[in-house]
Amino acid sequence: MKFIFLLCFSLLSACNSPKTNLQQKDLQEKQPITNYSKTFHYSNLHYSQTKYNLNKFLSYQTFNEFKMRGVGKPKMTPFVYVKKTRDTIIVIPSNDMSNVKVYYRQGNRWCNHINLELWKKGQPITKSSLEEPARTYDRICGNDTILEYQCNYLGNVKYKQFYIKTPKMCVNIKLIKELDFVNGGNTVYNEMLKFVHMFNHEREKLLMQHGQSKYDKRKIYCYSLQDKAHTFVYQCIEMNETLYFSKTSLGLFGIQPGIEKYDREHSQVAGY
Repeated sequence: MKFIFLLCFSLLSACNSPKTNLQQKDLQEKQPITNYSKTFHYSNLHYSQTKYNLNKFLSYQTFNEFKMRGVGKPKMTPFVYVKKTRDTIIVIPSNDMSNVKVYYRQGNRWCNHINLELWKKGQPITKSSLEEPARTYDRICGNDTILEYQCNYLGNVKYKQFYIKTPKMCVNIKLIKELDFVNGGNTVYNEMLKFVHMFNHEREKLLMQHGQSKYDKRKIYCYSLQDKAHTFVYQCIEMNETLYFSKTSLGLFGIQPGIEKYDREHSQVAGY
């Protein structure tokens, strides 16, 4: 937990400062996701229409993606069905049996790929629309951290962003279109780990690099996460943005991935 507290403190105090880094001592003790030398394989990470025999699953109230384990006996609906083997974890929420999440082990971390509304690909999105476009998420979970690379398909343009999540914070990094995550395939997960390394140790370089235009630079936005009685609240002071999420018996697992499942009516969204 020491790593999480230090990360939260650094984000709260100076999120956009290139001088804000986690202490090397704590990085060694908790082994955060900063080692990007390992090879992650992209094959077989996509959702399959397999029908699962739930008799072989265990039931839990929710699933903790920071710890990668089921939590609590199911006392309320919805809950989750979980099946774990040495190299895979399958999680199915009881209220949406088609929403199957499959995690594949890579070392001491777990990788997960999610496709959402890909039928919208190529469709124009109006600037004022609050609807989500076609999008994909590549995710690394475990070690008290969730990493997410999100790619939105806006007409013929890809809009990419990267999230670093702890149980109390969320960092949103706006990416450079022609520099970041351009190779795809097997390189995606290594690049995700590289971004965490740069965020922790090379913040100035992360913010100074630019695309074809010198103004096309990465931007970092930090959200604090508040756990209230009936809602989760993500608040970003830099963007003057407050996002409200309905809390169910699935807890934080129920509002993943990204930060897209907010209440459109009651939230204060930057730019709207």
